Amino acid sequence: MLNDAPSAGSRIVSFNMTVQKDGKENWYESGIGLYSCASTIAHRVLYVKVFLDKFLRTGYAGYGIRKPERWYLPDNQTRAELEEMTMTSTTSTTSTTSTSSPYPLAGKRILLADNEDFVRRGYAAILQEDARLVVEVCASGHELRQILDARATDFDAIIVDRKDMGEHFEQHIPELASAFPELPFIILSSDDMLAWQFLKHSNVKGYVLKIDGADALCQVLEQVLLDGKEGCYSPSVRTRNRLSPVELQVLKLIAEGLTDEGIAERLGISKSTVETYWRRGQAKLHAQNRANAVAIAVREGLIR
Repeated sequence: MLNDAPSAGSRIVSFNMTVQKDGKENWYESGIGLYSCASTIAHRVLYVKVFLDKFLRTGYAGYGIRKPERWYLPDNQTRAELEEMTMTSTTSTTSTTSTSSPYPLAGKRILLADNEDFVRRGYAAILQEDARLVVEVCASGHELRQILDARATDFDAIIVDRKDMGEHFEQHIPELASAFPELPFIILSSDDMLAWQFLKHSNVKGYVLKIDGADALCQVLEQVLLDGKEGCYSPSVRTRNRLSPVELQVLKLIAEGLTDEGIAERLGISKSTVETYWRRGQAKLHAQNRANAVAIAVREGLIR
């Protein structure tokens, strides 16, 4: 009887022999598994960054686990109550200034489009709890377009990730923004490689890096929705992506020692146009004067 059925010990020996025999294959598979785990952990680092500030301030451990509904509503609140709250908030803001309320963006309706679920849920949770925003989410460029075609008037602003949202979606963001001129678009991205290209579009009002967190996103939303500003960006967007090509060219010629007249002659534009480009570049660099602007440009690697 004992010889007919292998014991647990014999099964372990057999397994060890298989590992020894096929060691290379198992080590290869283990390596693939470790790489997959490392990749997953790296993607979750951003999730930790999004929640870190609030977690340290409040010690609140329950966020990030949200209800599966598309609209992130407070508990026991219906859609009708939400709309009533939005109308009340809109009415109240007309009679008081934004600085008189701790939640100047309260009741504003945001459509957040991002392909990563933990980013959507993380930002939606914080924007709702910290800024009293009403957030709807979607996961692809195609879904975003469908929602906007059906009910664009439901929203006050669009926040969209420019990467991995569908084939060629990134190239179509300016076109999509033009189709809904009444809605300001804000790019939420993990890099700023194309920040200027998007910000120069009239209806793309802001560019926020995910690493800057929800506070920076709220600041840009306030600048766009409450102050009517354009070309807004979060702190980590590099200086070289804030300047337009002509503004950068004018700055380089200033560094070479050319006067406004000399720059105008070199570029084939008027002196007043040169002064306009200089003032814009100065404001973006937060420079006190031309010497300070050149010093900042050298430090930032704009001028070599």
